[in-house]
Amino acid sequence: LYHGSGLPKNPDAGIAWLQKAAEQGHGTAAWVVARDMMTNPSSPSYAPVSGVKWMTMAAEAGHQAAMLELVEIY
Repeated sequence: LYHGSGLPKNPDAGIAWLQKAAEQGHGTAAWVVARDMMTNPSSPSYAPVSGVKWMTMAAEAGHQAAMLELVEIY
């Protein structure tokens, strides 16, 4: 995640674009944001509790892995 393919590596820009896609209903983008927030302590967006919001957004968009992860969380 955030490899800087063709551009300098910029995790802040990467997460910002993922969040924009998620807010437009892209379930996989919401799931990636959630996983990054919940499982990657080196991420600039690391915030496990806030990740639940994005995981819920992904599940509501029909992302099956997000649905299963919410089951585990709750």
